[in-house]
Amino acid sequence: MTDRLARLLRTQEQLWDHYLTSFGTSGRGARAALGEPPLRWSGGRLRGRVLPDR
Repeated sequence: MTDRLARLLRTQEQLWDHYLTSFGTSGRGARAALGEPPLRWSGGRLRGRVLPDR
């Protein structure tokens, strides 16, 4: 299950990066401007959140 979730989140990150870089900005610059994807797999851990800030 963890492997499936990790693959899914990596795919989400790749799509996020592709969307952000399609406007001609670098991935790092676009992420700095718009933020990280809601959930991401980093360092073997699930990071991020899907609930809005209060």
